[in-house]
Formats: sequence, C-alpha cells, structure tokens
Amino acid sequence: MPKHIIKYDHRDGVKLPQYQVETWCGHQPGAFEWLFQDAQHAVLCIEHGGSQVPCKRCLKAIRDVIDREVK
Repeated sequence: MPKHIIKYDHRDGVKLPQYQVETWCGHQPGAFEWLFQDAQHAVLCIEHGGSQVPCKRCLKAIRDVIDREVK
C-alpha cells in the first residue's frame, strides 16, 4: 500500500496533532498511520530499495511544484 508524504507537520514552530498534518496529495492521515516525513525521506527510501512505496499523487504534487519553480 502506498504511503503518503508529509507536506506540513509544524506550524509556527509547534508540532501539529496528527489530524492536522497535511500531506502533499491532501490525504487526511489516520491515527498511527505510517507516513514519509518529507520528500527527501521518500526519495532516500526509493534509492535504497526500501519496502515502503510513496503515494503517486503525492509524488505528482511535488513534481508539479518543482516544474512551476523551474520554469
């Protein structure tokens, strides 16, 4: 099962409760749901052959941001 990537888990230096964590694809994570901590965490897992697979919608959202910034 694909795992989502956290976009924001802090606001103004304070860690957000699980129900307020924002993922790149907009998924609302449930209690104790395993998430990638950030995009770098997901990339490192892919590069090293980890067993966790990132959510394709999260990866697309990250790529869209990169494409906008590069243009």
